[in-house]
Amino acid sequence: MKKTRWRSILCFVLGLFLILEALSFVSIVILMHSDRTIQKRNATELDFVRVRRNSLDGVVLGSSLAYMSIDPEVIEKETGEKFYVLGLPEEKMAEAYHLFRLADRRQNLKVVGIECDMLFQERSKAQEIQDVAIEVCAQILPIVKTHDAWKAFFPHEKSDEIRKNGFRIEKNSSESVPADTAGYMEETDKCAPLSDYSRTILTKICKQCRKEGIKVILFSAPSVTDGSMEKHNTLSRLADELGVAYIDFNTEDIGIDWNKDTYDGGEHLNTDGAAKVSSAFAKKLETLEADE
Repeated sequence: MKKTRWRSILCFVLGLFLILEALSFVSIVILMHSDRTIQKRNATELDFVRVRRNSLDGVVLGSSLAYMSIDPEVIEKETGEKFYVLGLPEEKMAEAYHLFRLADRRQNLKVVGIECDMLFQERSKAQEIQDVAIEVCAQILPIVKTHDAWKAFFPHEKSDEIRKNGFRIEKNSSESVPADTAGYMEETDKCAPLSDYSRTILTKICKQCRKEGIKVILFSAPSVTDGSMEKHNTLSRLADELGVAYIDFNTEDIGIDWNKDTYDGGEHLNTDGAAKVSSAFAKKLETLEADE
């Protein structure tokens, strides 16, 4: 009797797993052929897997500060190196680690750039565990992250966002909205707190890169809203500990004009501002190569 009961339970679990696998496959197919509004957070990965294997020199990880500041076309024009931005809105560290591993498997990387504002996200221990669990489960059953694919069959607002190699352009990203820079990057010796969770995942990425001979560049994109000397101090020390490069474009003179180069009052750059950061990032790449 017990054997029959356990056999029934096993058959149920196996059947459920097969159904979820089938739904995962169908949901991915739907998303691959849907517009970007429906793809949402899945869009970054869905776009990236279309890139030819071993065709990139580097990737950039990070939140909207990354994908609205780094334009791979500018980098390729100035250095000849091909990059892709694997950024998500408020990208979580667990997501960044998953995207890094995906890129590492599919590309013969020479450089990994990491926009560091995502390290300072406030996440509870429960949220951190949940973030990791979702990424692990999604590797086995993608439906965990693609469950809203059915929305593609119903009326919805279309996205007019343009994405180029991960660089994402908003419909009004060429406009200028001046920023109030009062208190921006004020001098201090204080350091912003960094969670063990963020430090651990960043360390894992850096160790894997060191093992494979991949350069790591930590950087902070210009942002009046998110940039601070407290973060700068923390990241400078962390970069020294990890033995990697760090550049803070909030403290570097790269020609950013906060009256003209932001489209939302200082949090994100417009296309002109992004071109300046991308050019400065390209110069940093050349400097690192020259130092070898």
